[in-house]
Amino acid sequence: MELKQRNTWMRVQSLFRSKERSKKEERRLQTAQLQAALSLTQLAAAIAGMSTSTSKSKEEGSPFENGIAAAGTSSSLQDMSNVVSSAAALVTNVCAEAAESLGANRAQVRAAVDSGMAIQTPIDMIAVTATAATCLRGASLLKSRATAVPLSRVQDMLKISAEICTIMPSGRKEWRRVTVYLKRHNLVFCFRKKYLGGALTSSKEYEVSNISEERREEQGNYLVCLKTKNGIIKLLFEDEMQSRIWISTILNLFHMHSTPSPA
Repeated sequence: MELKQRNTWMRVQSLFRSKERSKKEERRLQTAQLQAALSLTQLAAAIAGMSTSTSKSKEEGSPFENGIAAAGTSSSLQDMSNVVSSAAALVTNVCAEAAESLGANRAQVRAAVDSGMAIQTPIDMIAVTATAATCLRGASLLKSRATAVPLSRVQDMLKISAEICTIMPSGRKEWRRVTVYLKRHNLVFCFRKKYLGGALTSSKEYEVSNISEERREEQGNYLVCLKTKNGIIKLLFEDEMQSRIWISTILNLFHMHSTPSPA
């Protein structure tokens, strides 16, 4: 019983550590995406600012040296500069909204826009472009790492299993290998039974909808009751710590099931 309790506790600790690592990776990914959005906002603002500056320069310094042809060419270039400036301003707004949706405050967005608009030289523009590209690559790399975890490994981390005395809805009581885990966004209780010395194995699954605890004072045992569509399944423990471990783990699985995934 001590070995089973130790193994169960180690599995629970592994589950909690995995959950903390997952949260840390999510925060890193969100931070990287936020930085990428701010960099793109700065780049779009820089393009808009450069286009506006170019347009003004052409307006102020467009001599009519070559008559109508020169005037026509200047007008065409002026129109193109205005179009590029308007498009860049639109992209800036979109990037700013994306940054705010990822957690950026107004001061951060304003700083990105102002720094972009202040850019006046090609060298600065190249630097801003390189920074945005680096941020995008970093966010993409973190996202690929987050989605590269095999499904089988995730399922192994999000389950708890042991040999436990089980009381089925029919009232039948026996020792069985039982496992509680997440499957297709549902919390599932599964028990396995061996036949012919383990040559054959059967398993059956029950979807769990609730959990409760009660104590049999006359026997000193602890019951973890799992509510399913087929009735109440009871897990019988002689040790209070082991029952607490199972209850804590199952409640955490319930929390994962009820918490929506981030978009």
